[in-house]
Parts: sequence; structure tokens; C-alpha cells
Amino acid sequence: MRKKYFALRLIAGVFKVLAWLAIVVGIVAFILSLVSGGMFLNTMGTYVGLVYHIPIAILSLFIGFFVFIAWYALAETILVFLDIEENTRRCAQLLAKGE
Repeated sequence: MRKKYFALRLIAGVFKVLAWLAIVVGIVAFILSLVSGGMFLNTMGTYVGLVYHIPIAILSLFIGFFVFIAWYALAETILVFLDIEENTRRCAQLLAKGE
């Protein structure tokens, strides 16, 4: 059976790629925030930058994960609707044949 709606399948693929890119960016931002936070000294000569960068690091990881889940779910939702359409079309063709 011929696949229909090429553009929707392409959009779903783009959303999946963007989802994986978002999780990678979130992980990189998490690591960079922790590394850069440990490099700052306060006037007393102690490292306090990490205290301020830990919440930012955790937030960047959370946002990356949330965006990953949202975009991947959107892509899968598009594919589910396309599968429903294909199965409905196949069922209608079989009923029209009298099988």
C-alpha cells in the first residue's frame, strides 16, 4: 500500500531529530554550567560559583528533558494519526472488495 502524507512523515522525523538535539544540548549545558561554576573565585579565595551554577545546571537538564519528551511525543502523535489513517483506508478497501 502506498504511503500518503509525505510532508507529515517528514515533519515527524524533524521533530524526532530536534528532540534528540534538545536532550544533547541540555546535557551539554548541564556539564558546561557545572564546569564554569567551579572556575569562579570570590574575594575570599573560595569557590562559590558552583553554588550559583548548580540550580542553573539542574534547570538546563530538566528543560532539555522536558523539550525532548514534548517534541518526541508530538512526533509519535503525528505517526499514530498517520497509522490510523492507513489502517482505516486498508479496512475500507477490504470492505469494498467484499472480503
